[in-house]
Amino acid sequence: MNILKLFLKSFSFSTEKVGEAPTRVPGIDDLFLRFPFRHAGALTELAQNDESFIRYGFQYNDIVFAIADQIAEAASHVDWMLVRDVDGKPTQITGPAVAEARRLLERPNNHQTWQEFCRLEMLYYLICSKSIIYKLRQMTGQKKVYELHNVNPANCNITYENDFFKTIRSVLITYQGVGGTMQPSPKDLLIRYNPDLRGRADGLSRLAPASRTILRSNNAKTAANELYANGGAYGIVGIEDENITADDVKGIEKSYRRKHSGLNNQGKIIFTNGKIKFERIGMTAVDLELSKQQLNDLRAICAIFHAPSQLFGDSEASTFANYREAKAAFYTGAVLPNLKALFAKISWELLPEISPQLQDAYILPDTSKIPELQADIAAQTEALAKAYWMTIDEKRAAMGLPEMQTPETTTLWINNLPIEAAYEMGNQAEA
Repeated sequence: MNILKLFLKSFSFSTEKVGEAPTRVPGIDDLFLRFPFRHAGALTELAQNDESFIRYGFQYNDIVFAIADQIAEAASHVDWMLVRDVDGKPTQITGPAVAEARRLLERPNNHQTWQEFCRLEMLYYLICSKSIIYKLRQMTGQKKVYELHNVNPANCNITYENDFFKTIRSVLITYQGVGGTMQPSPKDLLIRYNPDLRGRADGLSRLAPASRTILRSNNAKTAANELYANGGAYGIVGIEDENITADDVKGIEKSYRRKHSGLNNQGKIIFTNGKIKFERIGMTAVDLELSKQQLNDLRAICAIFHAPSQLFGDSEASTFANYREAKAAFYTGAVLPNLKALFAKISWELLPEISPQLQDAYILPDTSKIPELQADIAAQTEALAKAYWMTIDEKRAAMGLPEMQTPETTTLWINNLPIEAAYEMGNQAEA
């Protein structure tokens, strides 16, 4: 008796188009790379370029998207101030030059607010090898910078001189979707490079060393989806009928897929009077340990971004107490370092162009308005309140506050009584 084996649900990764990924991140202008997304199934290698990092690292991997997007979103809503060092201490400054700088940064161009602009710049820096800001100048007069625009690194081709200083020879920006190119002067670009110890001019995306983890994470999710559609694993149905033809097999398969495949028919049982034998030949999700693998990938990707995994679905490492600590660690480890690096670049290369009066000025984030860090401030205040050996101005300086020019007075620990008052009380008692 002949046995024909029909693969009703093959567990293979198709090379056919299975869907469209988002082609646009909110807030991205026409300089952003726009392309149709084609999922090519199980990837075996992640190309080491910015387009690949955007496509498969950011737009296709939900873990990378969640972490990078949350860092960028949080950074874009941190208040900031312009300061200048006075007696070695950062002191907030005001004046017409400061107002001009604020106007430019708070409204970089006609299409973006500072929050939108900062969020996009931060995303490029977190995902790609570099982030690029284009300074649009006035055509006449002093040719001052009057607009700032994000440039997608994947659309920007930069060639460098053969030296060790990242000296730019030429720049070519391609406008995706609208066509055309632009060749700005290198002096009109603010470029932040991710570090690369190999000395490459373009920098190294932080997704590059995590490329194998990202590939495994992507493929594990694809495998989980396939397993779910296949009822946990794939199998073979053997039909014991020597009179059945190849056309009959195709008809049975077509009928089965129409009636019993899809999520709506998940778990249904088929009844038949035919002689059919089913053999399961795949591994289930439990056998593959997909959940454990995905959790390990989550933790590894969080480590790349210096972000606590508790905030991104790692329930095993999360309790109420350390969740609050993780929120503070998220700012101190992931948000503020990246934001300070952006402010340093703007302070160094942009503020002096706005006004010579801002030559020695720089931008600082105002951490006093970040609720997640207020617990640290409360603990610091309580500790300083007990520091009876310190003067009021020393305590204010420890908290980053300006001095009040009060007399050099220290206090006793009990009731914060000034030492001078204690001496007077002692003298009166003796008298």
